[in-house]
Amino acid sequence: MSNPKITIVTPVYNVEDYISVCLDTIIAQTMNDFEVILIDDGSTDSSGKICEQYASKDKRFKIIHQKNAGVSAARNRALKSAKGEYITFLDSDDAIGKHYLRKLLNAAERYNTDVVVSPIIKFVKKLPKEISSSTIKKVTPEIAITNLLYGKHDAYWGGPGAKLFKTSLLKSQYFREDLKYSEDVDFFYIALQKAQAVVALEYAGFMYRIRPGSATQAGFKPAFMDYRIEQGKALKNVKNPKIQKAWKSNISFNMVYYLSVMNKAQDKKYWDKAMNIIKSYRLSVVFDPNQKWDQKLTIIGTFLGGSFAANMLRWARNCRISDAT
Repeated sequence: MSNPKITIVTPVYNVEDYISVCLDTIIAQTMNDFEVILIDDGSTDSSGKICEQYASKDKRFKIIHQKNAGVSAARNRALKSAKGEYITFLDSDDAIGKHYLRKLLNAAERYNTDVVVSPIIKFVKKLPKEISSSTIKKVTPEIAITNLLYGKHDAYWGGPGAKLFKTSLLKSQYFREDLKYSEDVDFFYIALQKAQAVVALEYAGFMYRIRPGSATQAGFKPAFMDYRIEQGKALKNVKNPKIQKAWKSNISFNMVYYLSVMNKAQDKKYWDKAMNIIKSYRLSVVFDPNQKWDQKLTIIGTFLGGSFAANMLRWARNCRISDAT
């Protein structure tokens, strides 16, 4: 039996209210040549049993149970046993449109590219519809990296979802298990550095669920900032001036984001550190024509104080969540 075209990597942890929706959207795909590796990362609810039910009915689904070790360890476990020519990631509380795998695979094969990216659709409860488009753009890794750093297009968001990777590109590359935050951005950034070419779609079929209590909705953790600062030190050694400029914009906006999830009194040490970094780069960002206008506004807001900018971003974030409901 030949290997499947695509391996879908899905870590699972205490998502009994969402996992069936996720797996049903996989089954509904308009292409069948795939395998699904479900890593039950020590779930204490019925998530593991639900996965076993799907695996018993469909041989394309494989489940591996392990003691809780975190999402990075779960993804790495799946990567080691993936047999597909291409790999895509789908978290167990998210979903995909029925044309998702076919659209991304067709683009990868048509352009013989290492990475395919597409926009995400955010939702809270009701599954949205796919956004159809035949527009495809092939870009250099440099452009892809700067788009990632600027957050310029939803197709380049830092999460591992809404992307298709050639498996050979990911050989020997795994998620950093020492990171508790931004491990997905780190993974994507490294993959782009290794890629020969990247294809971006306007078609959107990846549905990203916003839910209270998820890792991305949690409050401030020092590790949030520590990784960005570590990444910044590494990026300072990058000689490409476009990437350097994009990094200044990226870290400045991220520092404003961290302010927006901090408690100023309790996190004063990190608050002051974030403000010092913002002050170092904000003039560069204000005059950077590539910086997104909404992010630039929040950074301009820091001239009126960190609390003012943080409140601006909180308001904008609440509006986006409201629109997704």
